[in-house]
Amino acid sequence: MRLSVEQLQSFIAAARFGSFSQAARELQRAQSVVSTHVASLEEQLDYALFTRGHKITLTQRGQILLNHAIEIVEASDIFMQRALALHEIKNPIIHLGIDYSLYGPKLFNAIREFSNKYPDLELNISSLSSFELTSLMNEMNIDLALVFNHSRIDKFNCIDIADIDNKVVVSVDHPLYKCKEITRDTLAVHRQIVIASQYTKTQNPIELSPINWVVDNYYYAINLVAMGLGFAVVPTSVVDAEEKLAEKLDFLDDSKLNFPDSQLTLVYRDYALDFEPVQYLSKLLLSIAKNESVN
Repeated sequence: MRLSVEQLQSFIAAARFGSFSQAARELQRAQSVVSTHVASLEEQLDYALFTRGHKITLTQRGQILLNHAIEIVEASDIFMQRALALHEIKNPIIHLGIDYSLYGPKLFNAIREFSNKYPDLELNISSLSSFELTSLMNEMNIDLALVFNHSRIDKFNCIDIADIDNKVVVSVDHPLYKCKEITRDTLAVHRQIVIASQYTKTQNPIELSPINWVVDNYYYAINLVAMGLGFAVVPTSVVDAEEKLAEKLDFLDDSKLNFPDSQLTLVYRDYALDFEPVQYLSKLLLSIAKNESVN
């Protein structure tokens, strides 16, 4: 059995108007074409869809099939609209990687703005750890990624977006919370939650205590810190994004300690910025880090 969209359109219009002639005028087809469509459909089904008389009416079988026919025709219209919209788009799918620790409302507002501008594009989003950035960019075929950069990235292009202060953070229930001034000696007797990968050596994690646990993302780190299990060195923005956890956490005065800040970096493949939607997405990601607007 081979059905056509034109047959279903004629069937739907005839059912709506109760007349082949009115259906033909609505579809801008000859009445004989509409009648033939319906007759051919009935022949293939081997039962009548209409009771013919002064005015045609749907049979019980016709009533059951009408909604299904409408769904198929609407799906066909959506398919054609999507297909035509993609005609001029070189790469209809963009794969974006986002650091596990980046999940604030500004990021999702930027993604919504991208969707509004490019509603026909497909955006795939993958969470990743920046420690495994190079391997994941290749394995998952990611076009661009927004990450906290912990080490040199030689295989891809990078735009350093912003320096973000790293601070020592503790739970308000932790013994260190009452310390007005901390030194490395002070921290050395307490457990540190170190943010690092356990699978790659090309990194320089900030270690201020010989007693430590290792996690590979800031979200795990601050949750462990909030439970009083140790202190951590994290970008201030990570704590700011967690309103509920922020009530249980506080930054210490680490002005006498010397450790580097975090670098928020946009990493992308050579071809990526040749594609206008990727350029726009990159501008959005840059703007949320710099608190700017994209025109």
